[in-house]
This record gives sequence, C-alpha cells and structure tokens, in this order.
Amino acid sequence: MQIYEQHFRLFDDGQARQIAEFVLSHQEKIDVLICQCEQGQSRSAACAAAVAELLYETGEVIFADERCSPNVIVYQKTLEALKKYKRSRI
Repeated sequence: MQIYEQHFRLFDDGQARQIAEFVLSHQEKIDVLICQCEQGQSRSAACAAAVAELLYETGEVIFADERCSPNVIVYQKTLEALKKYKRSRI
C-alpha cells in the first residue's frame, strides 16, 4: 500500500473544500481561472467543469470536449464543495 501512496494521491473532501474556498473568495477579483493539477489532466478538467457549472451552468461543455477527460469523482466532490461553500457565504 505504501508504494501506491507514494505515487498516487487520492482526491478528498478537504482538497475540494480548499478549491471552493479559493475560487469563491476570489471570484469578484478575477476574469480568468486556469485549473492545473499536478496529479493529472483529468483532475484539472474536472475542477474546471465544476467551477464552470456552478458559475455559468456550462460544465457539460468540458465533458463534451473529446480532448478532455474529466474525473467524475473529482467533479462531483468539487461541485458539492462549491455549492456548500457558496451557501455558507449567503
């Protein structure tokens, strides 16, 4: 198990919360958000899709683009965290 832990890092609710807090606390100050994850392209696309879905309801566009392969679990966790964090700020 240690070998896998050294090479692979699972995406957890805490990471999703950090993304949500960052994005929504800076939302008014930015025009462009670039999502880049050191763990892989599918996570980057998933985070971008979740942010696009919450802010513009266009997350499905990223899933439809054959050049992207969003990780569905990362997408769901990030979108859930974004919604939860947005509700807590109201």
